[in-house]
This record gives sequence, C-alpha cells and structure tokens, in this order.
Amino acid sequence: MNLIQMTVLSVAGAALGFVAVTSGAAERLVAAISNQASDLPQISAPTLKASTPKADAKGADVPRSGLRRVVLDAGRNGHFKTEAYVNGRSIDVLADTGASWVVLTWEDARSIGLRPDQLEFVCCVNTANGQAEVAPVTLDKVEIGHITVRDVQAAVGARGALSTNLLGMTFIDRLAKFELSSGRLILEQ
Repeated sequence: MNLIQMTVLSVAGAALGFVAVTSGAAERLVAAISNQASDLPQISAPTLKASTPKADAKGADVPRSGLRRVVLDAGRNGHFKTEAYVNGRSIDVLADTGASWVVLTWEDARSIGLRPDQLEFVCCVNTANGQAEVAPVTLDKVEIGHITVRDVQAAVGARGALSTNLLGMTFIDRLAKFELSSGRLILEQ
C-alpha cells in the first residue's frame, strides 16, 4: 500500500472517528523520517526467547500455513484493543486500520524509554478530537502476540494531545495479511 492509499484510508477512517494523518502532514512526516533518520530515537530491546505454541489465551496461533496469527475480538464499542510490546515494554493499543501510523501517547512513549521532551513535533494529525502535533520516531520492535515487526515508523503525540496508542498501518501493512471478519481483526505474519 502506498502513501496515497494510506492517506485515503486515513481520511475515510477520520470520518468514522479514527486518527488520520492529513496528506500534507503525511508528506512532511515521511520527509522528516527520511531526512532525519539518523537523528530519530531508536531503542534496542533485549532479545527475548519465546516459544511459539499452537495457541494461547490471547488468540495467537500458528496455522498450518506456517504463518503466525493473532485474532483480536472487537469490544462492545467495535474497537480492537490489545496489549503490545513496544521495544520490549508493555502498552495498551487500539488496532486501527484507519490510522496511517503507529502513534504513541507522550506518556507511553516516555514509559517505553523514548525521550519525548527531546523530540521535534513537526507534523499535525487529525483525530476524532481535533488536530494534534506529533513527532516522527522509529520503533525498534513492535510485538502483538507472536507477531513481531521491526523498525516501525511511528509518531509520538505532544504531551496530553492523545489518550490512546494506535496500532496503525505502518505496523499492519507490514504483515502478510490482515482481515476484518465477523467482529474480529485477524493479523497474520
């Protein structure tokens, strides 16, 4: 999926109350990431040994295809909330196919070891509650169940600007497959 397609999805998602990066902001965010990649905070998480069982209580399993799978059930409000490990630390996220980027709250960015007070908030995103300033970052590793994606482009919201961490398309689009079916979001890697 290219940036224009992601932006179209984001704008459509914004109409439904999801976070979206405006096309101009998305271009500035991509430029900021491209031009300042060496200046972006990167934290290496310790290597953890993990087994891959056939299934666990959180819906992760390894189907016969050999792909790792996580199934998220929608809550009463239709949202897909789950626990993610970002750079080895646990945070709550909302899986959102209408969000172009993985976006962390200022507070959770700090809790996982980033230094949001030292970031440059160079872009704006549209949220259900209006616009919010964000700073581009690259996350070393994002894990949901048995699915791991490395070097994830993301953004950190300004202090107090966001109340929820979003697991957007910079994570989801790097998977082999994702599917929304019967109130479930199925992620496969």
